[in-house]
Amino acid sequence: MSLNEEELSALRRLIAREGTERGVAEGFALTGDARLLGVGNGDPRSLEPDHASARSAFNGLCMAIVQAGDKGGPIRLKASADGLAPAMLPLMGKPT
Repeated sequence: MSLNEEELSALRRLIAREGTERGVAEGFALTGDARLLGVGNGDPRSLEPDHASARSAFNGLCMAIVQAGDKGGPIRLKASADGLAPAMLPLMGKPT
């Protein structure tokens, strides 16, 4: 997946294991020329801030919204939750 500073990429991370939903994503970590714009989980009743690096799961899902910078290059988005192996999504930013 390629991104530039105007494009967004969303990662939906399943926070479930063996059919059991986990309540909280420990967080999202980002490396490379990019920034984490926000997080979400699709729960319209949630009062958690959208501008954060962690989000509780809703129906086993949570999401991170990433914006690439203008330098381009490799970007890695890592999602982790208590009791689960971390997941990593490699992305490639396009220079502008």
